[in-house]
Amino acid sequence: MADTYATKTLRELMRVVFLRTGRILLITLLAAGVTYFVCIKAEPIYRSTVTLIFKQPSDKSPVFREQPDRPLEIFVKAQQQIVMSDLVLARAKVIAEDEKLREPWIRLRNAYDALRYHRALPSDPYDPKTARELVEVQHQIEEFLTKRGPNTVADRVQDLLDKHQKSLSDFRDDVKLKTPGGEQVAMTESFQIQVDRPAPGNRDKTCLNAMYAADVLSDMYMVRFRELQSRLAGAADEFMKRVVEEHVKVINNAQARLSEFIDKELDSPGDIAILEQLLKSGTEQGFQIIATRARENTLTLKDNLARSKSMRDLLRGMLPAKAMEGDGAAQLTDEEVSQAIAVIPPEVTENNIIVNRLSGRMLQVQAKLTNLQSTFAKEYGSVQETEAELNQTKRQLLQELVANAKALDISIKSYEDRLTDNASEVKTIETRLDKINRRLTEYQRLKNDVEVTQKQHQDIQKEQVDAFVAAEQARVAITIEKMDKASQPNPDRPAQPLTLVYTAIAGGVGLILAIALAFLGDHFDHTFRTIEDAERYTGLPVVGSVTKQGRTILTSA
Repeated sequence: MADTYATKTLRELMRVVFLRTGRILLITLLAAGVTYFVCIKAEPIYRSTVTLIFKQPSDKSPVFREQPDRPLEIFVKAQQQIVMSDLVLARAKVIAEDEKLREPWIRLRNAYDALRYHRALPSDPYDPKTARELVEVQHQIEEFLTKRGPNTVADRVQDLLDKHQKSLSDFRDDVKLKTPGGEQVAMTESFQIQVDRPAPGNRDKTCLNAMYAADVLSDMYMVRFRELQSRLAGAADEFMKRVVEEHVKVINNAQARLSEFIDKELDSPGDIAILEQLLKSGTEQGFQIIATRARENTLTLKDNLARSKSMRDLLRGMLPAKAMEGDGAAQLTDEEVSQAIAVIPPEVTENNIIVNRLSGRMLQVQAKLTNLQSTFAKEYGSVQETEAELNQTKRQLLQELVANAKALDISIKSYEDRLTDNASEVKTIETRLDKINRRLTEYQRLKNDVEVTQKQHQDIQKEQVDAFVAAEQARVAITIEKMDKASQPNPDRPAQPLTLVYTAIAGGVGLILAIALAFLGDHFDHTFRTIEDAERYTGLPVVGSVTKQGRTILTSA
């Protein structure tokens, strides 16, 4: 009927739908069925993701300086350009799709990661062996990626770039770099590489194509990142090495002039100590300090000599003369030995540990003997053994006192000789001081030149260390790390096509389209189906009606 649906009742609208229910269901099922069939027959596409965490690189290079407040978003966008570069994508595609290249690459990567993580902690001591092994693995990785030859990565990459740009473009379309936006960038400091790859044939095997591609692509990105960082920081490192080498020549020249002065102008290496003392304390005060030290040394020697003589005389006065002759102490009787050690000067006991111990032991044995004598007769075995032990201890103590007295004679002779030498040395020092004083100014100038150049060299070395650290950070890629391995797709759940989702959407679209067609058909249908339709549209009353008799025409009443 040529009538607007705004004027129709809900019952009439529902009648339009119910009259065409079969067609609506047919169109809906047809749309859903075709979509389901296409999805079942279509080549499945699987998805794998790998998440990387990054820190904003801190460039300590004295040659190249960057803004310290560079937003992290800019850094992430720069990484996207590296990931999507032809070289990174071509390397990833070639290695991921060829098992003969993929397996040796995984071995190299695992070896590199094992060595790098071994030295990751700042508290770990520097291990030269590990450092050499890390450099060796880096060279192997570089050779693996750049070596030319049949069926090598470099040749396969070049062939892909020259002859198969369409394949590389398709692979690029399958790669997405997902990054958090806004404030989340600063909070997460991470981004995700997502790769979609088709899985023709056996899904259980080919579904891993996406995982291999994501895994190798993240590796190739990190390798390329290290290469670019090494180029930037390495230039500063090389420049600072040349600066240090030139400055070393300046230091060597200043040290050579100072050494020549010392060899030609000073009489002995000891003159350097005198010059240092004069520089430290001033010329006049330096002379007094040096002279005072010489006098203090003389006084110390005299004091030690006097104490040694006093101790020797004391010992010789208390010891029998016979004990001082050869092995005379062994020939003395027990009574003579007891009388000789009856009184031991405290000075001897304090300065001689052996005498102190023997004295203590003698007192212990004496106390033991006294206890035994109060209980047993003199002829008792234990009493006699203790008396023998006491006499032996006394004789050992006497021998130690004799040895101490003889040692004091040697010490006294040594002190006397040193006093004589010290007196001669004082005169020599005074003569040397007069001669050295005339060379102090030139020595001071040459030494200042050396100290200034060394201070400058330390500053330059610090800058060189900063440049080396920046280059080393780039080489070991400490600013980029994998948070996890590439995800392994489920063979039963491809990323594309989503069969159930697409079928449901197609069914819904078919249902909407079928209903629309139903109303469109009804709009152009001018058939009177009820008495009410006839009266409404003609404006005349209905006199009678004929019952519908199928599809035949009535020829008789």
